[in-house]
Amino acid sequence: RALGGVGAALQSIANIGDAGRQELLKSVVLEPDHPQFIDLASLYRSGALDEKPTTRRAALILLDTLVPILHQKLGLSVEILNKFFDLNLLASLSLDESIMVRKGCIHSLAQLWRIFPESTTVARLWRNNVLPMVLDAEASVSDRALDEID
Repeated sequence: RALGGVGAALQSIANIGDAGRQELLKSVVLEPDHPQFIDLASLYRSGALDEKPTTRRAALILLDTLVPILHQKLGLSVEILNKFFDLNLLASLSLDESIMVRKGCIHSLAQLWRIFPESTTVARLWRNNVLPMVLDAEASVSDRALDEID
């Protein structure tokens, strides 16, 4: 719930649109000395490494919610976003034991590629993690991967 709450709060701030709110968004996300700083990297990491699949899925939802905001509203590149959302950790979730997490990982990787189509890093992540899931033993994971290829 905490991960979803953080994502919803930052999404609300980003959607308001006035300059003061955008500055607040920038401060709480990028300035560790700010009194309301949110350590997105730690939140994402702890969620993605949690023993519960629902928490690992929530970490992916946090990534899905915040990457467009951080890119569109703050202009952050994929290299800077990698500091918030460890892309190697994201790749490891494509091998997760949970079907829900693997399917969520496909969505997250596809969204990254749609946002950063020029990034060789993202293209490599997509190629190395989404394409192999076409052969996943679970049909719904395989179908989800095929949907992204189409």
